[in-house]
Amino acid sequence: MRDLESLAQGNCRSYAQDPTFQYHCNGFPICGINEWWTVSGTQTNQDAYNACMTFLQAGGGLEQRKHPKKEGSSWDDTWADIDRINSQIGAAYNQVQNLRNQYQEAQRQAEEARQQINNLRRRIADLEAQGVFC
Repeated sequence: MRDLESLAQGNCRSYAQDPTFQYHCNGFPICGINEWWTVSGTQTNQDAYNACMTFLQAGGGLEQRKHPKKEGSSWDDTWADIDRINSQIGAAYNQVQNLRNQYQEAQRQAEEARQQINNLRRRIADLEAQGVFC
């Protein structure tokens, strides 16, 4: 399960990414005519990351995230980057869903193993009570 949690951390970081924007102006001192924004990178949305990790470990619901494209020509340069980020978020979302299924299976197997161990301990205790020592 720890391996699945490690895999999920990277996917949850991808799922929780938010774009960071940088403002550009090419018309000093009058920027209103020639200004634009670009995506300068991403940052991790901690709430989305925590929700993703909680979903992996405890289940519940995980919402699909998608950043909208901002309207206006000053945002045109961001659209390809927003599409790329949304694609990464979608891929991470699908991967986390898959990891959740694997995590549930690992939990089920661990519970079965615990039950088998408890049954063996009970049998050994019964044998020792009958005077048979292993």
